Amino acid sequence: MGDLQQWIQIIQPNNAHLKSVLSIVASVLMYLHSNGIVHGDLKLENVLMKDDGHPVVTDFELSIDTRQSNMSTLRCTPAYCAPESSRSPAADIWAFAVCLIHAFSSGQMTNPPFDVEKCLSFIVDEALTDLLSRMLKQIPDERLTAGAVLQHYFFSLDEAHTKLEAENSCLEAERIALAASREELVALRQQLQLQQCKLEDQEQRVQSDRDMTAKMHQSLKEDEQKLLKRIEQLSMREVEASHDCQAVESAQKGLAQQHKNMTVKEHDLAVQSSELEKLNQELLEKQGVMHRQCSELRDAQQEVSQKKQRLQHKDFLTQKTKEKLTAEKQELEARFSAVEDLQKKVHSESNIVEQKREKIAKESAALVSAQSHIHAPPYWARRMVVDRHFVDFNSVPAKIKEAIQSLMHATWDSQYIGVGRDGAGMTHKAFEVLSVQHVENAQLWRRYVAARNDIKPIKNKYEVHTSRSDWVKTLGLDVQRNEVMLFTGMPSGQGNLPDIVKIIKHRGFTEKVAAENGMYGLGLYFAERCSKADAYAGRYQASSVGEQASMVLARVTLGNPYITKSPTPHIRRPPTLSGNFDGQGYPSIERRFDSVIFDGTGKNYKEFIVYNGWQCYPEFAIIYKRVR
Repeated sequence: MGDLQQWIQIIQPNNAHLKSVLSIVASVLMYLHSNGIVHGDLKLENVLMKDDGHPVVTDFELSIDTRQSNMSTLRCTPAYCAPESSRSPAADIWAFAVCLIHAFSSGQMTNPPFDVEKCLSFIVDEALTDLLSRMLKQIPDERLTAGAVLQHYFFSLDEAHTKLEAENSCLEAERIALAASREELVALRQQLQLQQCKLEDQEQRVQSDRDMTAKMHQSLKEDEQKLLKRIEQLSMREVEASHDCQAVESAQKGLAQQHKNMTVKEHDLAVQSSELEKLNQELLEKQGVMHRQCSELRDAQQEVSQKKQRLQHKDFLTQKTKEKLTAEKQELEARFSAVEDLQKKVHSESNIVEQKREKIAKESAALVSAQSHIHAPPYWARRMVVDRHFVDFNSVPAKIKEAIQSLMHATWDSQYIGVGRDGAGMTHKAFEVLSVQHVENAQLWRRYVAARNDIKPIKNKYEVHTSRSDWVKTLGLDVQRNEVMLFTGMPSGQGNLPDIVKIIKHRGFTEKVAAENGMYGLGLYFAERCSKADAYAGRYQASSVGEQASMVLARVTLGNPYITKSPTPHIRRPPTLSGNFDGQGYPSIERRFDSVIFDGTGKNYKEFIVYNGWQCYPEFAIIYKRVR
């Protein structure tokens, strides 16, 4: 039901009902004072109402036991504080008087400090005015005790009995005075009987209220005992929980450090293994070609030997046959020469592979050396990232949050929500940004800067929709390498799915978990419009309205992009500069494009794909709500 103040506003009880409830509070106060307990913060908000209309006094944080400690300075709610500013039974009486004024003044009481006479002027009931004047004495010793408050005629029926007896006497006098008129006497007797019936009903109700009060007192004592036992149990559990939390925190710190070290080593090994696997695959293919040609050469040599034996036993062959054998011999010699040339070429390419390995080792050493000169963007909390490992997720200032929300509004196209394979079934048309975190991951940033610097600057700049934002222009993007800000969405723990956003904030993007059946194979897909990224985030309910979803605003270095309108699934890297994808034509060491752009002219979106997770950095993590 809430606290007593809310109960009064919702139920709007009559004075009798309200007086019954407050008499129970006074009884609790009397019980506490009789056991040496001072509540210290009595107010309407600290009296809770049960469903059966029974009040329960709560919040004993400021209470004291006068038998064990001296009365200290009062720290209660200012509106209920007594003038002497100390915790004592008299201070509780003052606070209870303020509760009575709040309850019976119909909300006319002003905020503290207040004038006692002015507050009493709001009270209509003379009995209540008399009671409050005795409870609000400036001198604490002159105030009524809790027991005296309960015995006051405002909470008793003595005055009602007195008034009824006076009325009976008046009626009797009138009956004697009007004895001359029999008809009038009968009428008066009938009225008297009706009033007596009403009096009996009132006495029955009073008795019922007294019984109910007794039951409430008993229930209050039982609740108090249960509360004390519960407080002892909670204190013991709190001590045990604090010890357990300290042990868990220590173990978590150790595991987190081990996990970070293992992640760095695993990633370095994975990159090196991937490069070696590609080189070994190319070498195996070339060795297979060489083995096939050598096998053909051996077969040809055996055939020549057999023909020579037949020539020794067949001297009768004609000159024409000799010329044919000579021609065949010349052809075999030419093929043998071709095999020798191929062996030389394989040897040369093996040297090239070895040179590439040395180049990779040198670049790795240069990368370690270059890390000492890498700095984070100027708006990071920790700018210097030399040989440091840290991961911070900070809520952005309100100004940056507003800039990101404006950027999302500028790139939101509601007419395409629910259109396409990724956004099918979505019913929302707008969004509300709830929070934005800035990701500061030193290891991911060093890796991203190294990959960005490895891309050659180009003359032709590719402009995306987000580049038109004035705020984006202040981020210091490398326009010579087509560094842009793009959106991408993903699940963040909804619908029993993993929290991909959390993984990316710690480990960065990786193309290894991409879907091979995508429009452009195993790549990382980004969008210049946040409405397209919203489709990536997925749908988890029958209606998308009201769902919380997540997307990332990332730095992406496009470099020299390959622009196309035709899907090319099952690829693992961009095409060569001549336009050949893997599996088209002969293997080539020709330089490749740095990314792929699907030109969605005439459709509802464009897509930007990179095939190296190091080419993108998760700059901002955005949590938003889908609305109509």
